[in-house]
Amino acid sequence: MRSLQGGEIEQLDMLLLEYPASNREAVRGQWRALEDAQQAGRVRSLGVANFSPEQLDFILSDPKAKLRPQLNQISYSPAYRNPYAQIRRAHRERGILLQAWGPLGGPTWGLGGATLAELAAIGEECGRRSAQQVALRWIVQRGVAVCVHSRKLEHLQDDLKLFDWRLSEAQLERVDRLCS
Repeated sequence: MRSLQGGEIEQLDMLLLEYPASNREAVRGQWRALEDAQQAGRVRSLGVANFSPEQLDFILSDPKAKLRPQLNQISYSPAYRNPYAQIRRAHRERGILLQAWGPLGGPTWGLGGATLAELAAIGEECGRRSAQQVALRWIVQRGVAVCVHSRKLEHLQDDLKLFDWRLSEAQLERVDRLCS
């Protein structure tokens, strides 16, 4: 973000359209409003959150659209049952970065029971990594950006300890099975 001297924000680095409207034309209208903000110099780049590939296509197929979303932020975690391989492929085909929101399952539902146990077992195989580190490493290794948050500094520091090791293909597939 760039600020004026008085603290007012002059320009945002990115603006996200958080939820798609209920139909194709409404989504296109939402997107045009974001494009107007970008063209006015109020924001450098645009993205969306919680869009399905079909909803992304509402924007991408709009002949009036001048820009494409740069990223789509969705709930993405071993805590959820989703066809993540298909979701990743759909975003690659559209040239849109996928970002994981709630990569550890969120504050109220989190990584539970059997999922947590399996991630912890994989973590032990990887040199005493935490279940949370395994979940984040799985996301990053699958080519997805992450958005983490915590009120505790030590949790954020632990979250960043995932770049000096890798999961094997067999371990990646074990985590994939947790989501199917």
